[in-house]
Amino acid sequence: MIGASWRNVSGALMGAAMLSLAACSGDSQSQAPAPQAQSTPATPAASSSPADYEGAHDLATCDVITGWARDRNHPDQAVKVEIRDGDTKLATVNADQRRNDLVAAGWGSGLYGFGWPVPTSLKDGRPHTIRVTFSGTETPLLNTSKSLTCGS
Repeated sequence: MIGASWRNVSGALMGAAMLSLAACSGDSQSQAPAPQAQSTPATPAASSSPADYEGAHDLATCDVITGWARDRNHPDQAVKVEIRDGDTKLATVNADQRRNDLVAAGWGSGLYGFGWPVPTSLKDGRPHTIRVTFSGTETPLLNTSKSLTCGS
């Protein structure tokens, strides 16, 4: 469960993030993204396997899609994630925003967060299935596949 700020991840989410990334669910909550942090973006390293990636898709609201992602083999390099509507790729986003909850939990630099503003094309009153994967892979983030329906 997520607390008052989307950057405050409870122990339950942190423990769940350590599990296989194959698990998926679909809830959303409305909260604000973290500020941008400076980092050199990179795609997942060729030497990494899907088991080396970790992260979670936190929110899918009519304002923003948020979460965090990292490559365990390269924790000081930002990775990219792909935001999709079903199978349609909408954007590739750097996961390089500071997450104080991850720093407090001892997860490296904490520069693993991402936030992407929802475009008007998704605010059409129709249901959308928002999924987030590690860029260049089909590896999903934990808790991805969230339903999103936004009016114009």
